[in-house]
Amino acid sequence: SPFHRKRNVPLLRLHSPVLSAPEADTLVRTFRNGAINSTFDTRKEGDLEARLDELRRQATRLVRDGAQLLFLDDGEADNHLAPLPLALTVAAIHRDLLDQGLRFRCSIICRSREARDAHEVALLLTYGAEAVHPVLCEELLLTLPKVTKDCPEQSGEQAWDNWRKGVTAGVRLIMGRMGITPLSGFTGAQMLVPY
Repeated sequence: SPFHRKRNVPLLRLHSPVLSAPEADTLVRTFRNGAINSTFDTRKEGDLEARLDELRRQATRLVRDGAQLLFLDDGEADNHLAPLPLALTVAAIHRDLLDQGLRFRCSIICRSREARDAHEVALLLTYGAEAVHPVLCEELLLTLPKVTKDCPEQSGEQAWDNWRKGVTAGVRLIMGRMGITPLSGFTGAQMLVPY
């Protein structure tokens, strides 16, 4: 996994578990990865549980085929495809990979329109994600100064950077409630004490 030191695998150090689009794109280019569409068909009865089982099998197959990163993405949601609750999806895949002894071969990255604050990012991290790319927040903040006159002195990039720093600080505060631990000790611990 890029986030764990192993032989023949580059080590990646991030300053924040909250990724930007360029950072996520760099990960895609740098490491073997697999994309997992975390949506389900709302027209089918009982599809949620069946879809979770399918995603677990897909994640296992991708890791066995050499994927170092699993990107869980809820971006294909539309009128008939609803996003799965991402915390549930991350926990299911994390647990299944642990049970099969495959978890430490890969890292889980969430590309989410769901994560909008420090608590939601921390929840995804504690259920097994190593990093989160909050797509909706980034897109909104990068375009916000163009559509509003409230903060003319702040660019979209500055708004995104400030939001990201604030969320990262919030995640550190939440982690600090557990005691002194690196992010790797928080990831997958399934223990969350809100701030």
